[in-house]
Amino acid sequence: MHQITQLLPKFGNRSRESINEIDHILKYRLPSYATYSLEKRMRFCRIMQLETYPEGKLICKEGQRAENFYFILSGKIEIFLIKETFKNRVNVMNPGESIGRIQLLNDIRMASIATLTTTELLCVNKSKPSLIYIEFTVW
Repeated sequence: MHQITQLLPKFGNRSRESINEIDHILKYRLPSYATYSLEKRMRFCRIMQLETYPEGKLICKEGQRAENFYFILSGKIEIFLIKETFKNRVNVMNPGESIGRIQLLNDIRMASIATLTTTELLCVNKSKPSLIYIEFTVW
């Protein structure tokens, strides 16, 4: 996935060629990404940002406002709930999967997400201008 890290400069600085190349790579490497229409994938490629987290890092917390969803590029994450003082693991997710998409409909995170290993995520922020026309409700 080193190719992706080289193709993802800051938001707004991507050429049409790099967007097409990003899409081509992700379509074959990330099954969850490939499920979207070409139009949505192109919008994602324009705005997604690479984020790297160390092992044990809390990415988002249950009850927080949901502003992002993520494609897992590398590493592992866990989804969990805190009940009384116990951490209850709901799921472990791996490269190729996406997390947080459903919460974008509700605006509130239903669970917490943390890394189990050093993890690279492609972050899609729902407030970016080019996502205005994407209908989150049809995901």
